[in-house]
Amino acid sequence: WFPSMPASDVGQRLREARKAAGLTLRELAERAGIANYQTIDNIERARQRASVDQIECLARALGVSPAWLAFGTKE
Repeated sequence: WFPSMPASDVGQRLREARKAAGLTLRELAERAGIANYQTIDNIERARQRASVDQIECLARALGVSPAWLAFGTKE
């Protein structure tokens, strides 16, 4: 995980991107190759920090930049 990225901010961006894509937690988990959809729910609710690998997989599945998902930046 990235120590400087507040989990709540990442979760908000993740939920925003997931909803914009019209995906459920289960659908996103399947697309991102994450075995348990509850992991995504925990990240969205800031109960769990996303790992670097999870950020990359989620960003790819959502068609967004990993930098945006992790830090809110364009690059």
